[in-house]
Amino acid sequence: MRRTALRDMKHALFCLFLTFATLFLCLPAWARDPLRIICVESGTLDYNLRVFQGFVRGLRKQDALSKVLPPDLFKSTKEYWSWLSKEANPQNFRFLANGFYSFGWDESRRRFLREKIRTRLEEKRDVDLILAFGTPAGYDMAALCSYVPVLVVGVTNAVEAGIAASMWDSGKDNLVTIVEPFHYRRQLEYYHKIFPFKRLGIVYEDTPLGKSMVSLKEIEGSAKDLGFELVRCTTGLYDDSELVTQHLKACHRQFAKKKVDAVYLTYTAPLTPRQKHKVLEPLLAARIPSFSQATVEDVRYGALLSLMDGGINEGLFAASLLQKIFEGHKPRSLSQIFQSPMQLVINLHTATRLGWDPPLEVLLSVDKFF
Repeated sequence: MRRTALRDMKHALFCLFLTFATLFLCLPAWARDPLRIICVESGTLDYNLRVFQGFVRGLRKQDALSKVLPPDLFKSTKEYWSWLSKEANPQNFRFLANGFYSFGWDESRRRFLREKIRTRLEEKRDVDLILAFGTPAGYDMAALCSYVPVLVVGVTNAVEAGIAASMWDSGKDNLVTIVEPFHYRRQLEYYHKIFPFKRLGIVYEDTPLGKSMVSLKEIEGSAKDLGFELVRCTTGLYDDSELVTQHLKACHRQFAKKKVDAVYLTYTAPLTPRQKHKVLEPLLAARIPSFSQATVEDVRYGALLSLMDGGINEGLFAASLLQKIFEGHKPRSLSQIFQSPMQLVINLHTATRLGWDPPLEVLLSVDKFF
């Protein structure tokens, strides 16, 4: 009799739990507590600015922002964050004004901020979600705790970096990242179809982080499958922008001497338009085509080709994930598969300098000309 009563009580408690869980998931947005959000970025990248641009557009579509329009493009992610902290709908999201952290690509600062954020989570407990930008920040925040939702964006390859367990499963209940399967392979296939190169120049930092930042394994796999050789130049790419400019220019001069057929421009610390012109000049002088892995802004300032900026589209996708977490979905339950459009961007002035006349089939696939 006692066992039956105990079993009935357990059953009743379980039903009560299910009822409350269902009621929470069915609550309208206005009846839920807002998400208090902090942002942690690895360091400044042009791509992150494009992601933020798309992120803001996505939030506006969800009526999660005020009617005030943001500038077309802020100069830093911190400026975007400051704007969001003032203009977000406080009933949905609170982008905490004191919640922006940047490692600045500095390892000692990375360790310091990681512990500072850990202390905030454990003692102050005023954070409901962490938005992590970039590989180091994504890796650290995914490992930091298991009880605060973490949304990781702007990572070249989350699986290769050890952030997500697989393309389809983050591996942690509180974690969702954004994964674009074979993105850089698709870029290289597209590039190789236009220019069937045999020797491709590539610059990267010879560190675990540097290799992950450019998705080196995916590039190496593409080289093997497509039958071209990688001509490598390893150097620092996340230092002071003037140093990065010198490093890249030296590598591009090497590529010209080694007579590579083409160059694949990888992620680096942000460079000014003047600096981008300088690093590309050795390639232009040697009539070597270039394709930017990172951003259409490289094409604006002298690179020959890229695909239409995935950053804005990734930002839109990130905003949709944030909304679903606010609605009560577990981060791990969300699909993290994202696919950017295959739209070509071309610099016609660069094409002229290279003496390349784009065939009609290439011109028909171009989405944007510079």
